[in-house]
Amino acid sequence: MNIGPTGRAGENAALEMFLKNGFELVARNYQTKYGEIDLIVKDKKYLVFAEVKTRTNAS
Repeated sequence: MNIGPTGRAGENAALEMFLKNGFELVARNYQTKYGEIDLIVKDKKYLVFAEVKTRTNAS
């Protein structure tokens, strides 16, 4: 899926937060027949599937 700069910035911020908390990236923008998963990360205990939603302040 083609995302804009706001969406990419949101995914980058989410990934940075995961990495700072000891997770490692497994996949980014993983495609399945059911849709896309923005981030898949893991640590020693958890495997996390993350859908990232980014908002801008329009006011």
